[in-house]
Amino acid sequence: SLSERIGFQMNYMSLKYDNNVSGNTLDNNSMNGNYYASALGYFNPIGKHGVFELYGGIGLSDQHHVYVNSYANLTGTADLNFTKLFLQPALGLTYNSFDIALSTRIYSLRYDNIYSSSLAIANYENFNALQGKDHVFLEPALTIRTGWRVMKFQFQYVYANKLNPPYLHFYEKSHVSLGLLLSLGGSDNSKQLKNKD
Repeated sequence: SLSERIGFQMNYMSLKYDNNVSGNTLDNNSMNGNYYASALGYFNPIGKHGVFELYGGIGLSDQHHVYVNSYANLTGTADLNFTKLFLQPALGLTYNSFDIALSTRIYSLRYDNIYSSSLAIANYENFNALQGKDHVFLEPALTIRTGWRVMKFQFQYVYANKLNPPYLHFYEKSHVSLGLLLSLGGSDNSKQLKNKD
């Protein structure tokens, strides 16, 4: 935290996927990408174990996809970048070795650039519908942590609900994540209920 009531978050995620585990060159989809996010917020204790926090921030991502499906005569690549602006309130209970929190992230997702080559014609309409528009989401989440004051293991369940058209299936409706939270400088993790992206 930056002060007794002000906190700062930084998140980084690197993704890599390749379904060609069997060596089948006729059906091989792969992707790699990066996600960076930072946020500034306010948190306030409620009683002995409660805490309320409100964070606002920005996230940036770049991705590269490769599609090879010779059975459907579909091959090509896709590259995209997006920007995410978010506001995230959370309410939770904190203890030395256990935290639990309910949070709701409200965010706007905008694809800054989508480029594709040699993809099926039907996909171009979907790309045009995604690009240059603000896609608004509501994401409630349950976060549970256990461990020590300066290091805790995290479990999180997130459900995503798109609030505005077009209602295309380009996101996960829900997902579960596991993580490790470290507190720099030996401070107490329990004072903040940071939500991972």
